[in-house]
Amino acid sequence: MTDKQWNALKKMTSSKYNNNFFSSTLSVGEVTIRKVLAHYELEYPTHSVTLKKDKSVNGTDLHYLRYLYNEYLSSMSI
Repeated sequence: MTDKQWNALKKMTSSKYNNNFFSSTLSVGEVTIRKVLAHYELEYPTHSVTLKKDKSVNGTDLHYLRYLYNEYLSSMSI
């Protein structure tokens, strides 16, 4: 992951209102990004994916992470 991507995950999960996770309902159902020790879990309704700073993210997961981040930004502007 790039530093920019990693910082976006940190931002979504570090707000005092988020309790180490951010969740939104997307086309596949409820998708959550959760901070777990030194990595993040991208949780789908059917499975989860571990995200680590030194590993790249596949295209599908990156797609949903972008949607989550846009939802996060929208929720912060309310």
